[in-house]
Amino acid sequence: MKHFIRQQCIAAILKVLERAACTGVRCTLKTRSNLPAHMILMPRLIAMNLDSPDARMYFGLLNKSCCSKCNRRKGRSAFRVGKVQSGSVVQCLYGIIENCKDPDMVLLASQKLQRLGFNPRRRCLLTLVCDRFLIRRPNHEDEVFPSVDFRDRMHALYIFLHRKIVECLVGMKLSKCTRQVLDRRLTAIGMMRFFHDPATGKSTRVLRSMFTDANMSATDKVTLIFVLPHAFGHRALDLPQQYREPFLTMIAYAQIILIAVRGRRAYNVRELREIFDVGWIMLFGAMETILSQIHAVNYEKKMKKHRKDPRKNKMPKPYSRPPRFVPLSYKIVLCNDIVMSQEMVYCRHLR
Repeated sequence: MKHFIRQQCIAAILKVLERAACTGVRCTLKTRSNLPAHMILMPRLIAMNLDSPDARMYFGLLNKSCCSKCNRRKGRSAFRVGKVQSGSVVQCLYGIIENCKDPDMVLLASQKLQRLGFNPRRRCLLTLVCDRFLIRRPNHEDEVFPSVDFRDRMHALYIFLHRKIVECLVGMKLSKCTRQVLDRRLTAIGMMRFFHDPATGKSTRVLRSMFTDANMSATDKVTLIFVLPHAFGHRALDLPQQYREPFLTMIAYAQIILIAVRGRRAYNVRELREIFDVGWIMLFGAMETILSQIHAVNYEKKMKKHRKDPRKNKMPKPYSRPPRFVPLSYKIVLCNDIVMSQEMVYCRHLR
């Protein structure tokens, strides 16, 4: 009900602006010589940078991992590539849900929208109310929300990488003593004031915990990614043995990608391909290895409970994607003269 009321209120405002987009709005503004001049302004709706909760609230997305530009990858494999969404397909599916009387067709359309990342019960009225009000870029006319829903580096990369790293750390289910020791190391490193903001020169804030993102800004989340190797050590002996190599690999490639997107220096095409095309696959491959190990451990725990008391504990479903990674040796070429080698990184075995 709240979503419906909010959408209707926004639609009433956008209808007024849509009418004004055709005829214009007469205004009296001052020129450079500070003299009043009568002008006709043509309003247009341009990009809005919204957080994930606001995107779900206004644009009808399903969860925080959804995007209004591309489809979600099928499965957790790092080698699966997403495709660009089609705005006409999304609008057609919503039309089937709202107008079709066949329950089977409505169910199939709802499932398809959920796979695309949209909530079938919460439709955004922006495309129904606005036509001339929106700006459509060349070769991008078939977007779901043309030039409106925008994601910058902070939301699309910084927060995403931090969230996935924290999910892996929490999923490992370390002991309480180990978590306290790691948080104390993290705090001690921050108290030494070794890390500084390159733009302002000020030292970064002291971070208290690596297992939560409460009260952390985007700058704090980026700082945590660079501080984690110092807190764990170069061998990460505090982690279980099956998590050490993939976790360090994930952190290493996350740091390389974050350094590259900041634009501190120019990169050639070969370097960009090695950092993003190969590095992104390595990062997701290591992340998939950790998640596979976590699911395997959780499955064994649930299976033990089921064997002890089958009446109270149901038989767990087996994890459908076992780890398919083998340790390989790979070199990342950062420039023509400097070569950084990363041994024992995890890569999926290509069949």
